[in-house]
Amino acid sequence: MEEKLAATFIVSSYQRLSHLERCLVSLSRQQGVAANSFEVIVADDGSTDGTQEMVRRLSMRSPYRLRLVTQEKNGFRKARVGNKALSLVDGEYLVLTDGDCFFPSDYLAAQLKDREVGTAWASECIRLDEQQSARVTPSLIMSGEYRHFIPQRLTSTLAQRYRRDRVYQLIRDSRRPKLVGYNMAMWAKDLVSINGFDERFEGWGGEDDDLAIRLRMSGVRIKTNLNRTFGYHLWHPVDPTAPLVWRNGMNVGYLTRPIILARCLQGLVPAEFEDLNILVSSDQRYRDYASALSDLVYCGTQDEADIEIRLGNSPVSARWGDVKRVQVAFPGEKVRGRLKRADFQIDLENGLRTESGPVLRMINRDGESVEVQNSVAESHQGDSDVEIESRWIVKQLRHALMGESVHQLSTTRLQSEARAA
Repeated sequence: MEEKLAATFIVSSYQRLSHLERCLVSLSRQQGVAANSFEVIVADDGSTDGTQEMVRRLSMRSPYRLRLVTQEKNGFRKARVGNKALSLVDGEYLVLTDGDCFFPSDYLAAQLKDREVGTAWASECIRLDEQQSARVTPSLIMSGEYRHFIPQRLTSTLAQRYRRDRVYQLIRDSRRPKLVGYNMAMWAKDLVSINGFDERFEGWGGEDDDLAIRLRMSGVRIKTNLNRTFGYHLWHPVDPTAPLVWRNGMNVGYLTRPIILARCLQGLVPAEFEDLNILVSSDQRYRDYASALSDLVYCGTQDEADIEIRLGNSPVSARWGDVKRVQVAFPGEKVRGRLKRADFQIDLENGLRTESGPVLRMINRDGESVEVQNSVAESHQGDSDVEIESRWIVKQLRHALMGESVHQLSTTRLQSEARAA
């Protein structure tokens, strides 16, 4: 059996031939590691500027193994081509970056030295302006002389960032240190275990935040090694799909979806909602709902559950924290203790059950209850209220997983306001 390589770089790129060339040149001068111990895979999102020809040309004389994966251009699909690259990886350890970055000669050696089981490393890049970026040529990268004209204040900024990230790390902050897509490292098996990149992210932004959330959910700690290594980011015009204000980005609704699974559905191995193992637990009062719901979803083993739908105050069936929980509260019933911390809660309110269906209330990250949708359930002649409401619950669960409820909330409010006017 062929021995695994120590590391694989996955370099994402689109329409930045000159930037990518400088990135690949910087990887060719890595010291402290054998050139035959790592590989580089360029994940190209359908460039038409000669990128593919340049990579193939460099691969013929590169000291490391250089490969290219590409796809037809159809919008910003970095996650999709990233998964194509991930499926070809031969290295045990991954370094993820973008083709607009380059690195010092000791970069890979530092990343490999930091390898730690169950840990992903978050680093950063010094952002060069347009004039500084223009001065960085392949020959200056090879000689290392580019460092002479980079202002000290830029390095000092990274030192401040490192000190903040160390505090976040020590207090085990749930969101920081922040993983940034152009400079992070992790074990390949850890990324594969969460099904790689989520391909529902199309357009600029959000995919690296989502990756960090899912890695943490899977038990991987994110630490900073910014005091030991960093890269340099070359200036370029802002991507046309990038919003002026982050919260207005096209992916924000999906990133902030009520239910995020560690193993995404639309990832390295595509799956459907119907493939999820959904556990339904109930006390004696709501056995009819439990039976109806169990007929609508795939119910596998308790140990493999992805989601648990809890009816009333039934005992927790799966280990707390191992699955995502949907809490269904019935009219006049209070949910006890820690069960209030479910990922989202569905309240079946009196007066709405036959005319409009149940009301879905999501519990957001700040602990606030937010009404999402009040829609008429699709029914069939002869169906009972239990059957109608059970189908509606499953429908809303699907929406919550796909991030569609956020859009429906705003649409419903706009329609209500229009009718009122």
